[in-house]
Amino acid sequence: MNREDSLEEKTLSSAYIYQGKIINLRHDKVKLPDDRETIREIVEHPGAVAILALTEKKEIVMIK
Repeated sequence: MNREDSLEEKTLSSAYIYQGKIINLRHDKVKLPDDRETIREIVEHPGAVAILALTEKKEIVMIK
């Protein structure tokens, strides 16, 4: 197994919780590489990308 394989998540299910003219919001249930399951909250917006990183102290980390 290479590094990329060890980071891969498998989508188990996906459900839209909001569909609008500008954005869509959905919940994806995923299986993590360590076999745990969790929910990903996805914002779909054409032409935009955003990632929000939090420290252990719940501080937001941003890169310009």
